Amino acid sequence: MVEYLEQGAQLGWLIDPQNRTIEIYRTNGDVEKFTGMDKVEGEGEGPVVGLVLDLKYVWDPFSD
Repeated sequence: MVEYLEQGAQLGWLIDPQNRTIEIYRTNGDVEKFTGMDKVEGEGEGPVVGLVLDLKYVWDPFSD
């Protein structure tokens, strides 16, 4: 994720479906790790502002 941020990404989400964790990487170097989140929301500026990713299908891709 650090390489993506070095190349100009403004926000990074590292999602681990096996452990149901998500790490949020920011340009200022902050990294936060969460477990058990139901959704993740875009933040800051740019194209992901307002985006909401429902993690239900990431955690269980065969749910309906």
